[in-house]
Amino acid sequence: MDWIVQNAGTIIISLVLLAGVAAAIRKLWKDKKQKGSSCGCGCGSCSSCGMCHMQKK
Repeated sequence: MDWIVQNAGTIIISLVLLAGVAAAIRKLWKDKKQKGSSCGCGCGSCSSCGMCHMQKK
């Protein structure tokens, strides 16, 4: 218990950062699932458009 009290600040900051990373990963996963772009812009001017949207033969 003493260790938790001494490191409470570090534990709280770590949990906040972990929650932020988890939220970012969740958003990227949801965007990918909806066939959206992960960068948030259109693909017309993207030089890697062919890699993301390969045409099926």
